[in-house]
Amino acid sequence: MAHIAFVEAYSVGPAAVQRIEDSHVAFLYFLEEGAAERGPGQAPSRVAMEAVIAGIFEVIYMQARRRKQAQIAAMFPYIAHIWLTPFLGVKASDVFIDRKMKRAAVKPKAAAAKRAARKR
Repeated sequence: MAHIAFVEAYSVGPAAVQRIEDSHVAFLYFLEEGAAERGPGQAPSRVAMEAVIAGIFEVIYMQARRRKQAQIAAMFPYIAHIWLTPFLGVKASDVFIDRKMKRAAVKPKAAAAKRAARKR
C-alpha cells in the first residue's frame, strides 16, 4: 500500500499527486491542533511543521521504494522523533520514545507469560 501511495502515485498522474498533497495538508491540520494547545509563541512555526511533514513522508517514501525490503514499521521511532522534537525538544522526545518502546517490549512478554500460566 505504501509503495502505491508514495511511489506509484507520481506515475498515475495529477489526481494521484493531488491526493498526496491533500494528505500533507490533513497532517498539517493535525499538527496545528497540537500546536494550538501549547499556547501563543510556544508552538513551532508553520514552516517547521511543514518540514516535519516532509521529513516523515520522505522516510516512508524511502522505505516504500525498497519494495520487498521495506521496513516502515521499524521507522516508527525515528518518525516519532521527527514529529515530537519541535513540540517537546530533543531530550524530552528521547525520554518519551524510550519509555514507550520499553512498554511495548514488555507487553508481548507479559502476554506470553499469561498464556503460559493459563496452560499450566
